[in-house]
Amino acid sequence: MENTLLFGNGFNRLRNKGISWEDILNDLKKDNFNNGNLPYTMVYEKALLDSASINNQFRDYEFSVKVRLAELMSNMIPADIYQDVFKLGFKNYLTTNYDYCLNSIFNSNNLNEKNNSTEDIYSIRRKSTFFDNDNKEISNIWNIHGEINKPISLMLGFDHYTGSLGKLESYVKGNYEFINNKQPVKPESIRSKITGEKPFDNHSWIESFFCDNIHIIGLKLDYSETDIYWVLNKRKRLYIELGSKLQFKNSITYYTRDNDENKHSLLKSFGVNVVYKDCTFNEIYEHALSKIR
Repeated sequence: MENTLLFGNGFNRLRNKGISWEDILNDLKKDNFNNGNLPYTMVYEKALLDSASINNQFRDYEFSVKVRLAELMSNMIPADIYQDVFKLGFKNYLTTNYDYCLNSIFNSNNLNEKNNSTEDIYSIRRKSTFFDNDNKEISNIWNIHGEINKPISLMLGFDHYTGSLGKLESYVKGNYEFINNKQPVKPESIRSKITGEKPFDNHSWIESFFCDNIHIIGLKLDYSETDIYWVLNKRKRLYIELGSKLQFKNSITYYTRDNDENKHSLLKSFGVNVVYKDCTFNEIYEHALSKIR
């Protein structure tokens, strides 16, 4: 099985120009209310709905918010850790980040980039592929929560997350369809792939959760990340249901410095290996990379 990395905004926070969820929401809500126990996706919805003027076109207002965020993130400088990530040489990299920090490292190493994203709002197939000078495919970077060059795709609020869940379920069940080179494509169900009846086709990042050994680093896995939790839950349910019929059974490992026993327990129920270490951000990332290499 291939090794695949799923990383989040923790890498960007290693530089002072990193932008966090809190930064995004504070800019939007203007300190008009306290977040309390609301998940980030609901804070976004409340701030957005409270700020939108009744006289404005609501969708235009939300789009302007996403454009502003994209502009804020467009000049981000990659932290040094991205060089280490590049050197892993993985076929697939998954990220919840909207920026192109890792892309810039690939480009600086004389690889040619092709953006294969044909989606507007959702990011089931959103990826950039990198080739060497002989046109050999080297790696894919999947922006699973959208990308700044397509502001409408930035997944921020509850509405966008829940809409994405419908797409994920369609893909897993084999009901998802799209157009590629003017031809209709309908990937087979995940069930048929993990039982060996059909091959994996790499049409979506979702497949990595069922066929690659995934290492999760620099991602808080806040409960707002309903798409990731949904896939993890579906994976474990299918494993239990199919039992001896399984032909593919990958591993997923989450590296963290947050001592959240409830979250650790939940992830273990979902079949995730949790590696906890009481240390700094730099140390947990170094520890994770040393284990992966």
